[in-house]
Amino acid sequence: MLKIKNFAKNQDGATIVIFALVFMVLLGMVGLVIDSGLLFVTKTHLQKTANAAVLSGAQEMHNSNDEVKSIVNYILTEHNELGSLEKLEFLEDRKLTIYLTKEVTPPFFRLFGFEKIPVSVQASAKLFGSANVSIFDYLIFSEDPQKTFYVSGSKNKFNGKVHINGKSEISGSDNEFNDVYEYVDKVKIGGGNNKFSNGKEQSVYMDMLDLSKEEYKAKATTIYNRKKTFSNSNTTVDGIIYVEGDAVFSGSYISGTGTVFATGDIILSGSNLKYKSDDDSVAFYSLRDIEIPGSDGEFHGLFYAPNGNIKLNGSKNTIKGSLIAKEFESISGSELNLVYDGRYKETISEGFEIKLVK
Repeated sequence: MLKIKNFAKNQDGATIVIFALVFMVLLGMVGLVIDSGLLFVTKTHLQKTANAAVLSGAQEMHNSNDEVKSIVNYILTEHNELGSLEKLEFLEDRKLTIYLTKEVTPPFFRLFGFEKIPVSVQASAKLFGSANVSIFDYLIFSEDPQKTFYVSGSKNKFNGKVHINGKSEISGSDNEFNDVYEYVDKVKIGGGNNKFSNGKEQSVYMDMLDLSKEEYKAKATTIYNRKKTFSNSNTTVDGIIYVEGDAVFSGSYISGTGTVFATGDIILSGSNLKYKSDDDSVAFYSLRDIEIPGSDGEFHGLFYAPNGNIKLNGSKNTIKGSLIAKEFESISGSELNLVYDGRYKETISEGFEIKLVK
């Protein structure tokens, strides 16, 4: 019995040593997780910044290198990363590469002599196409080749060229397409008395440009950080109105010349919602969907939804400009008068396709 007690007593010191070792291991693991997380967050932020800067810069590659550098520096400054710029590289075939490096001091690694650890990223973007071809030459442009372009409404007039990358299904009646109807996949005509005055032409796939919310927010003259409903009788749009969320218009009139950029949906819901004069024009850019459910309205400008739908489910609306989207879920409204007007062309791509590349 005495030997057992002595043995247990002799283990007290060993227990303390083991506990200390385990504690140090656990502390080291916690420190490693914290430092790794810091490095990961820094790298993620740098990569997003590099992507935004190189995409914005590539849009200016048909201009001078100085203009490219200017917009890249502007985006980096807005993200507080101008000091991280290591190199901006202009390559052949209109390819732009940016290199960012930022030194981070992880508190745990510092205990082992690592004062600073460099975090580096790079991003490249390439400018495709030529200025002779533009998706903004079309009244309607539907980009997604996997989606079907539906027209289920009747007595609609399409006064401008149409380009559909996917399939087409015209199930409504008495619709008039008064310019060239370009299609990549099949066209199914189910309704009666639909007219294609300039015929249907098979075409090739065309791409569209995505939108950088960072760029538009940086240039915005007015910013709303949540959903915004414009319900005044007259909403004036001058400059860039940036909405983090949905933008809903339910008043009577819209006036001015500017851009509404929303990260959510844009909904023009008021009946008899119109522009005060023919000189007023507004570009509506949405990272989701654009919907016009109201009736008897009139709109001048560009409707652009590169990631979502444009839904025209109201009736007796007149739209002068261009409607460009990833897809058109359905044009179910009736007696719509859609008129292409080249005056409302935007220059965000003008026939140039910009993509991140390796």
